[in-house]
Amino acid sequence: AIAEWIDAAKALGRELPGPSSLGQWRQRVPRSLHEKLKIVAAREGVSLNSYVANVLAENVGRVG
Repeated sequence: AIAEWIDAAKALGRELPGPSSLGQWRQRVPRSLHEKLKIVAAREGVSLNSYVANVLAENVGRVG
């Protein structure tokens, strides 16, 4: 998942964080949302974690 995230970040021209700046958190979501996210991630050819990380990064970038 990390390798996919790095590839996606590079493709988007994003700066890559150092190893110590990677974090982890668990987020519970409704099953229906989880399923939809899995479907879109599969369609994009990336892992669910990669897809969600990219969606979050893109949207945080719009705000900050």
